[in-house]
Amino acid sequence: MTRLATVAAILAGTAMLMAARSGNSANQRDISEFVDAQGTFCWPDGSGGCVQFVSPIENFLGWLAPDNDFAASVDYAGLADRYLEDQDAETIGTTFRGSVTERPLADGRAEIHIRLHTNDALSWVADGNDFGGGNLLMGARGGDLLNPDGTLNLDDAAFGDSTLHAVIVNAKVGDPLPDLMGLIFDLFVNPQPGEVREIRKISFHASASGPLRAAFGVEEGTPGRLTVGQTNVDSEGMGKGVEDGFPAELVKLRAVGN
Repeated sequence: MTRLATVAAILAGTAMLMAARSGNSANQRDISEFVDAQGTFCWPDGSGGCVQFVSPIENFLGWLAPDNDFAASVDYAGLADRYLEDQDAETIGTTFRGSVTERPLADGRAEIHIRLHTNDALSWVADGNDFGGGNLLMGARGGDLLNPDGTLNLDDAAFGDSTLHAVIVNAKVGDPLPDLMGLIFDLFVNPQPGEVREIRKISFHASASGPLRAAFGVEEGTPGRLTVGQTNVDSEGMGKGVEDGFPAELVKLRAVGN
């Protein structure tokens, strides 16, 4: 083989190797794909309709803890803003940044790492482990913000910043990113034969500030702070003790100094 042919063969082999490696490389997707997917799943009510756990806001993950009956909501997907936009009203101004990294697996599926950082997320805490019907302990629900003239009443509202990290497995590279509520329903509430998707991890950390309510046992409007810390591996979400896969759970609400 001539030197030129040898060089050509080496270059061809290198190109093939690079092509093979690129087929297994990570792919970056826009975090907006994930944000836009949240709140799109219809959680069936058994009568052909959809359940909204905190009407009129679409569904997103909320957080419980085993040592109290607080139900904490931090609107990491900006669904309250989405509702207000649909009403042609003022909006809160929730913002997002983050990353979505997709890697092909040897079996043809795709592992996806999602990191979502949310700022100025509407936040509230209710008692009785009841996100939509419990007595408010801090903040206001999204449906309570809108005045008849389209302006917002934020006197009782609380806002926070959050970080959501999820590791999921899709059926194949390029499949749509899921609504987490829908994925939880499909995997744990109504699993079907042949389902190949997975939830490998969900962690959520948030801090929010706003007025406490009288039901918390303080004077109405006392400044308060909410702290949420939840980490799981292979769980159904929502959190309620280690039996459901959340080994670290914190939902803490307290008054802060005047």
